[in-house]
Amino acid sequence: MPPRIMFRYSVDGGKTWSSEIWINQGVVGEYDTVVGLDRLGDGYDWVMEVSTSEPITHAWGDASVDIEASIE
Repeated sequence: MPPRIMFRYSVDGGKTWSSEIWINQGVVGEYDTVVGLDRLGDGYDWVMEVSTSEPITHAWGDASVDIEASIE
């Protein structure tokens, strides 16, 4: 099984949390792996948590959040 990333988030400042979302992150040597999530919903005070399944050193080259607002 390839190493995985666990992601969960809170939309209320950490009072409540989503379920864990596990994503394959690619195997050692795959340096161009891109991991992404979309359609997480809306909230006021976002907090995000990320951890990994493997006890290895990770180098995060880039991390970003792309926020798209919808006005109704």
